[in-house]
Parts: sequence; structure tokens; C-alpha cells
Amino acid sequence: MPSPQESLSRIEAKNRPDRQSKKVEYLSIPYKSVVRFSVTSAGHFDLDAEPKLRTSGMSTPVQKTFSTAVNLYEVQALLAEYVGCRG
Repeated sequence: MPSPQESLSRIEAKNRPDRQSKKVEYLSIPYKSVVRFSVTSAGHFDLDAEPKLRTSGMSTPVQKTFSTAVNLYEVQALLAEYVGCRG
């Protein structure tokens, strides 16, 4: 279990390919490795909007789908705060 300090410096995601699967993928990316990010949506009320993270050391972007219970605009604001404030 990561300490609160560690979780503030990393993006952590849990992914289960399907509901019947027992396999679970855990992804942990340090904010300092995120080079840029984007959020793709079809419009203001698009519930299928997905963020894409481009990280150093990975040739393809990391793309995650969130449930509708997650406010994607808050996720985007957090990414902007932690990724965009380096300099």
C-alpha cells in the first residue's frame, strides 16, 4: 500500500478487462514521466470522453476509460495541476 506522499506523485489505475475476469492490471505512472496529455470527447455532454497520457519511455499513449461516476473535468484539472506546473 503506497503512502499518501507516494500516491500524490503518481497516477495509479486499476483495470479489469471484463467483469468475469480474475485478472487485474495495476498501472502506476509517476507524474514526472507524463510529457503531455489530452482529453478526447464528442462534445460537452459526452460521457465517453477519454484521457490520453503521453509518457517518456512509452511509444504509445496510455488511454483509460472512466465510469460515468468520475468527473473527467476534475481529472483534467488535476492533470493540468500536476503535469503542467513543472518548469
